[in-house]
Amino acid sequence: QAAAEPAAPLPIRPPEFPLDEVLKSVLMACETFQSKIVLISLSCLQKLIHRRVLKDATVAIVINLMKEQATNGDEAVQLKVLQTIMATPAHMTLLNEVVVEQLMQLFYVLHNSNSPCVHHTAVAGLRHLAESLTDRAADDVERNGGMEGAASGSAFDSVRPVVR
Repeated sequence: QAAAEPAAPLPIRPPEFPLDEVLKSVLMACETFQSKIVLISLSCLQKLIHRRVLKDATVAIVINLMKEQATNGDEAVQLKVLQTIMATPAHMTLLNEVVVEQLMQLFYVLHNSNSPCVHHTAVAGLRHLAESLTDRAADDVERNGGMEGAASGSAFDSVRPVVR
């Protein structure tokens, strides 16, 4: 009688990154509004963004969190928020209308800061966002074959409501 062949070992899947748990921890830490804890939390967010771990659905939540922290008035926190946003790739910051709107609101809050450094960096960030939106619209015009095709293009449809 033939000996039974040993079963092939099941492939070991690495555990999925617990993004939801990490984001909940960061949100809870930021709710303390204690500068040292918030700065550590924002550093964690920077690393998540840099490693492209954030899902599209969480980008708006993260930007809203940074907007809340920017209203705190702490210059170190505001600078960390700006550093985080400026290091965020354009495909995340131009994800959809809600994200662009929240970014504009965030830059507006930081624009009104008493700190000249925060104010001027927020102005530069807003200018960069406007350039990115313009570039995206121009790319869409080229893809759709001129202005006639671009009038119904996705970039114009997603930019128009935000800019008004």
